[in-house]
Amino acid sequence: MSTVDDVTDYLRHRVVGLLHVNLVGPGDRLPSIRATSELLDADHRTVARAFRRLEDEGLVEVRAASGVYVASLERARSGVSSATAQWMAGVFLDAWKRRIPRGDVGEMMAGAGRRVVRCACIESTKDHMVALSAELEEDVQLQVTPVRIGTDGRADEAAIQAIREADLAATLFFHRVAAQRLAEEGGTPLVVVGVNPELARSIDEILDDDDVTVVVSDPATIQRMENHFAVSPHRGAVHPMLSSELDRLDDAEALGRPVLATRAARRDLGAPDYHLLPPPTTLMAPESARVLLERVAKLWLAGTATGEERPPLDRHST
Repeated sequence: MSTVDDVTDYLRHRVVGLLHVNLVGPGDRLPSIRATSELLDADHRTVARAFRRLEDEGLVEVRAASGVYVASLERARSGVSSATAQWMAGVFLDAWKRRIPRGDVGEMMAGAGRRVVRCACIESTKDHMVALSAELEEDVQLQVTPVRIGTDGRADEAAIQAIREADLAATLFFHRVAAQRLAEEGGTPLVVVGVNPELARSIDEILDDDDVTVVVSDPATIQRMENHFAVSPHRGAVHPMLSSELDRLDDAEALGRPVLATRAARRDLGAPDYHLLPPPTTLMAPESARVLLERVAKLWLAGTATGEERPPLDRHST
């Protein structure tokens, strides 16, 4: 691996993949430039330039005489008391852990439960959009507007307008930099959602034992998976298939490997509606749920959520 472009691509996929499964978080230290150059058998100057590119993208921070760190996310300011919002978020989170929708959390929280909080879900693949939107709708009870952007992070005017009209925005770590830019342009607070460590750990355990067939709905998801697993210990162990190649999910099992399917693929094939692993496992990490629910609490306390009633939930609308 000799060119700056090659090293930059590798490091970008590696860092984003680690963020996605919560193996590192904002502010965590990454392997040094010297250690990375030895690992990749690349000139240390090439690695340094690659990290500088990632720093320009907002993915890492290169600190002189200190090392390379995952870039920190600035938390949006609010005039609402943090202690009050954190207390309310704790109540919501406790309900979330018990799979109780936010709107059902007692009479004291009824006002917050009835108010609409509009969330722009920013993603580039159908599979991740459907999975994240479903949990934002069902578990956090947000009114979700799917905002599809390009795999390169570009967005059209309609997407930018949808983000601008939302109370908050949410995305996975894959599009953290692009989503942060779009949210800032729209003046909308952004929550970057991490993957539940239990989900990542369970999938790793399956992959430790056997190769796996993963059924997805969107060809773009396959490219994302290949980028992720190419820099992971399970390289070559994941065999993606499109749901359009199957009549039913059971057909994938005939290949003789364990089968995982995204929520979007399951909907395509009329299979039970969940993402990769059945409940109570979730895509969303508990810490991400806490941040989302704290944001909901602040919006309600500040009076910026609308007074409208939430419409009935259509589980298959995304």
